[in-house]
Amino acid sequence: MPETSSVKKLGQTQSLDYSELSWGPKEARIFANALPLCLALQKLSLRKNNIGPEVAAIIATAMPQCTALQDVNLAQTSIGADGAMKIADAMPGCPQLQKLDLWGNHVGAEAAASIAGAMALCGRLQELNFGYNDMGVAGAAAFAEFLPHCGMLQRLDLSGNDICAAAAAKIAEVLPQCEALHWISFFMNKVGDAGAGKLAQSMAQCSGLKNMLLGNNGIGVAGVAEIATAMPQWRELSEVNLAYNDINAEGARSIAKAMRHCEKMQILNLEKNWIGDDGACKIAQAMQQCPAMKQLNLSFNDIGDVGAVAIAKVLPGCSKLQTIELVSNNIGTDGARVFSETMSQCPTLQELNLSYNDIGFEGASRIGEAMNKCLSFLNVTLAGNHLGAYEGTGIAKNMPQCPNQPRLNMFLSKAGVDSTTTLEKLGTVQTPTTVGELNLGYNGIGIKGAQRIAYLIPTYPLLKLMDLQGNCLGAAGATRIATALPECKTLEELNLRSNNIGDVGANSIGEIMAHCKVLDRLDLDCNGISADGAISIAKGMPLCKKLQKLKISENSIGSQGAISIAQAMPKCKNLQAVEMRSNSVNADGAASLAEAIPQCPALKSVQLGDNCFGDHGSAQLALAKQQCPAVALIW
Repeated sequence: MPETSSVKKLGQTQSLDYSELSWGPKEARIFANALPLCLALQKLSLRKNNIGPEVAAIIATAMPQCTALQDVNLAQTSIGADGAMKIADAMPGCPQLQKLDLWGNHVGAEAAASIAGAMALCGRLQELNFGYNDMGVAGAAAFAEFLPHCGMLQRLDLSGNDICAAAAAKIAEVLPQCEALHWISFFMNKVGDAGAGKLAQSMAQCSGLKNMLLGNNGIGVAGVAEIATAMPQWRELSEVNLAYNDINAEGARSIAKAMRHCEKMQILNLEKNWIGDDGACKIAQAMQQCPAMKQLNLSFNDIGDVGAVAIAKVLPGCSKLQTIELVSNNIGTDGARVFSETMSQCPTLQELNLSYNDIGFEGASRIGEAMNKCLSFLNVTLAGNHLGAYEGTGIAKNMPQCPNQPRLNMFLSKAGVDSTTTLEKLGTVQTPTTVGELNLGYNGIGIKGAQRIAYLIPTYPLLKLMDLQGNCLGAAGATRIATALPECKTLEELNLRSNNIGDVGANSIGEIMAHCKVLDRLDLDCNGISADGAISIAKGMPLCKKLQKLKISENSIGSQGAISIAQAMPKCKNLQAVEMRSNSVNADGAASLAEAIPQCPALKSVQLGDNCFGDHGSAQLALAKQQCPAVALIW
């Protein structure tokens, strides 16, 4: 009776998602053999599982039997050329297939040709993700041959496929015949200037095509000039991505000149093109004539204050702009000052990223003072700006006044923060703030810093993530943080990795876990914790009702500590992942873990590498893996 019930339930299943479970061929084969029972299946995802070509062949055989199948995701599944060709053979027998994802399988030219031919026989296919499959010239030629016969194809990803200028030209010839196509990507190929010109001219003739994704293709000034010539003819153009090329200031001038005729352009990405201040100024001038512009990315472009000021000054005229990315340029205090003066006049602006510039404390302070005037700001990122105490005086003290601001990420990680000054200034925050994430990793805040954070925790009622890894907290600092955690009602993730908290600190954390009602991720890796500390954590685990992931690797908990945690695991109904690598756990600990794993209904991953289980312990774990094929058990 139970078997009949299970088969019936399987036959009614419409969606199966087993992504990222670290399956090998054995686990995947068990699943694949059951696939023909899923008669109502519409969506199947096995993304990021090492299923291999043999299992891909089994899945391919079953696909036509799932007559309702619409969406198949086999991205990064190591299916190889043989597996891809089996999938190609199955595709014409799937009359409802609309979406196929084979990204990152490196199947080669011959398999690419098979997929291209099958694509033309799938009358309903709307989306094919074929990025990073090494199709080369021969594969591109096959796609060029069959694309005109794919009447419903709307999205095609050909990123990372060694497509050269000649191959790009072949595809360019047929693109205007693909009337339904509205999105295509050639990111990270080798089309060069000649291929870029051919593609741009062809794309401009595609009535429904809205994007040009030619990033990382070795395109220089000559190629971008060809692109710019085609852009005004492209009435529906909404996205231009030429990131990681070499267009420099002259190329930026060409793009800027073309932008004036692109009224529907919403996204411009010229990241890492070395356009400098001159190029940035030209882009800024053109932005005023692009009323639909929503996203601008000019990161890694050697832009200084002159270029930043030019961009900042046009913000009031950009009525739909939402995101500005200017990471890793040379913007200083003057650029930050003008942004602080104009950002409140861009009512739709949601994100400003000035990370890894040189705006300093004064620039950050001005940004902070301006934020309370911004109606829509959601995120300001200022990492790596040598800010010192910016968090307290420049940003933090203004956070309570910022309207409509559900979260402000305080990125200070590895930014050279003076712990005493910064955290003393943080103490000036006296009213409830809207901080959602507190990231102070690797800043050496020590015990005094821990005391200051503990004092501030009650003022952060919306805090969800606290990352204090690598801060020399020691047992005393961890204990001080622990005593404050019950006041943090919304905390979901706590990272205390690499703080040498020892057993005393672990005991403190274990004792307060019952009060952390929504905590679901706890990282205690590399902390000098032995069995006593692990026992305390184990006692707290069942009382931390939402706990999903525990990391306690690279400690010295031994078998006694591992046994305690293993005994607690079945009592944690939401537990999905445990990491216990490098802990001197022997066969006894392995046996307890092997016994616990089948009793954990939500468990997906257990990582136990670099322990000393021996043959007996390994055999016990192998048996547990056989009992629980859906659990990624690694030792």
